[in-house]
Amino acid sequence: MRISGRHAIAATTLASLLALQVASPASAAVQFGRDPGNTAVFPSFPHQAAALPAPSERVHLLYHLPLRNRAELESLTVQQGTPGSPMFHHWFTPAQFRARYAPDAASVGAAVQALRSSGLSVDRVGSQLIYASAPVTTIERNFSTRLVAARDGSGRFISAGQSYRLPAALAALHGTLMGLSNHLRATPDFALRDGVGRPTPDNRYSAVGGYFFDDLKQAYNYPEYSEGNGGAPAGSKGAAAVPRHIGIVGASDFNESDAFNYFAFEGVSIIPNALALPPVLNHIDYPGSNPWSAGSGDSIEADLDVQQAGGSAPGAVIDHYSVDSSYAEDFLPAYGDIVDYGVDDIISTSYGGCELYFTSAYNEGVDFTEILQAYHDIFLQGNLEGQTFVFSSGDEAGRGCAPAAFFEQQKKATTFATVPGAQFWANDPAVTAVGGTNLTTTYVKGSLESAYVSEQAIADYPRAEEESNVGNFLDGIYWGSGGGQSVIWARPSYQSPSAVNKFSGKGRLVPDISMHMGGCPGDVQKTAPCLNPKNQNNPGDDSFDYAGHDGLFYGVIGTSASAPEFAGLLAVVEQSIGGKRLGNVNTLLYAYAKPPYVHQGIPATDGVPGYSVAKGKLGYNVITGLGTPDLIPFLELLTKKSLVPAGNPQTKGNP
Repeated sequence: MRISGRHAIAATTLASLLALQVASPASAAVQFGRDPGNTAVFPSFPHQAAALPAPSERVHLLYHLPLRNRAELESLTVQQGTPGSPMFHHWFTPAQFRARYAPDAASVGAAVQALRSSGLSVDRVGSQLIYASAPVTTIERNFSTRLVAARDGSGRFISAGQSYRLPAALAALHGTLMGLSNHLRATPDFALRDGVGRPTPDNRYSAVGGYFFDDLKQAYNYPEYSEGNGGAPAGSKGAAAVPRHIGIVGASDFNESDAFNYFAFEGVSIIPNALALPPVLNHIDYPGSNPWSAGSGDSIEADLDVQQAGGSAPGAVIDHYSVDSSYAEDFLPAYGDIVDYGVDDIISTSYGGCELYFTSAYNEGVDFTEILQAYHDIFLQGNLEGQTFVFSSGDEAGRGCAPAAFFEQQKKATTFATVPGAQFWANDPAVTAVGGTNLTTTYVKGSLESAYVSEQAIADYPRAEEESNVGNFLDGIYWGSGGGQSVIWARPSYQSPSAVNKFSGKGRLVPDISMHMGGCPGDVQKTAPCLNPKNQNNPGDDSFDYAGHDGLFYGVIGTSASAPEFAGLLAVVEQSIGGKRLGNVNTLLYAYAKPPYVHQGIPATDGVPGYSVAKGKLGYNVITGLGTPDLIPFLELLTKKSLVPAGNPQTKGNP
């Protein structure tokens, strides 16, 4: 999403959604960081302050210490994902991670003491994170600052309204304190495309959707249900009866009734004679989490994620984490718990933002990428334990960032063009970044057949301008699969020159792989080619997925759909190979993801000169990555056995 967090909504959506208002995060928020003198400084663009907090209100902070033996850990997680390596798929337990790589007891003890001497209470200690808190007045006094209650689309949190200075005891350590600054929080990667809610969508029977989960499973050539679902009936020839756990991390709870209605529409239900049982759905709601709301964009995101992942792998257990929005760095505690408890096998998140906003150019010369380093260390721990992290690559094609001047007061209102930039957390080399396409399937009147025909990833443009809260305007906004080259993370070893067609530069390339995301959002202008498909050389119309929300079905587009769908696909892969974890799956993908195991040659554009992909061109690109899955050939490569395709939707083989 763009920095304003405004979601694109089709013209029919607001009326059909009963005046639904998608949550809009703060249109320009500041970020956290320290200068060499350990004084926080803030970038020039303002934040939205709600009010002064009560003096007794508690502020929740996180403290992260560097890992031990980092280089060894980075190398080991790559070996664990490399076929033929002695360490291939040999996973560590959380206790083994703590013994070898987590901060040692002396470092943790020193940090705890420094936090307490700074007036903070230490609430709990994880493998890497120390959770601390204190009343507003205590922090204002000990950190020489004034706190404000800031607000964005995900909720209210307390932050410093001016620069602050770390107490000497904390300044002497080499960790990262997070939570005192009001910075841009991650936003979801989706838009509503078709707002007409009806029990049986008229365009279900077309070559471009809208698609339900079983349509996509046929298109991407999943095996029949019994082969890759932990809930397979007793005596079936397929997977073991131990389901995989998919963790979904988001900023709101989901609606269980919408999920079960969505699954039941395709025959996945607890009622007698259903095609299959629905996935087990668990709500894991943190104390400061946001409840489900019909008018919340974060709640639409939660519904979409649970439904896409659960539909892709009906035999899985879906653990949905609704993060604590009272933390300024709200997603980090959830990831910390996920890797410390080690229950979830695959973790999917459809949130992110422009990575450039953590760099010094946007923060008055101060580099704040240490925050992303804390996330990276958490992801590394999960990789070591066999966990796979999946993130959406973003929805603004190759131009998902605004220049720094857009957020700065000008002499008069100025229009700026978007600039290229990869999305965090998808840019992290320890995660799998999932981009998106528009899918075309077979269309047989009177049949639900949805076999693969073709795909395109042609970005939709132009879209409506955005206005910053200092009066400037942003133009050149695209809709499409997010991607590009990171300026923060170096290119990982799995992206060797041969794997990425000798792609120039030294940065981590995004995305890694793609699945269906859809296109043509409601804020494209009348001249956008996706509104006039007959007037362009376009190999396929823009498509969309269906999601259940507030009792109806809606057309949804975005990598918010492709990421949880891919998480479900990985659950099917893990179940098919005997219930084994995959860890950082990227090494495996880059080793084998070429035809016939993926669809390549997908025509694509993203608004960045030189990045367009001609139809039929094979190899990696920064729009669709390695391509889209053709799952059965890939599974047959891994399992060394022949598999039966899922077949048409709403059948025993493809519920």
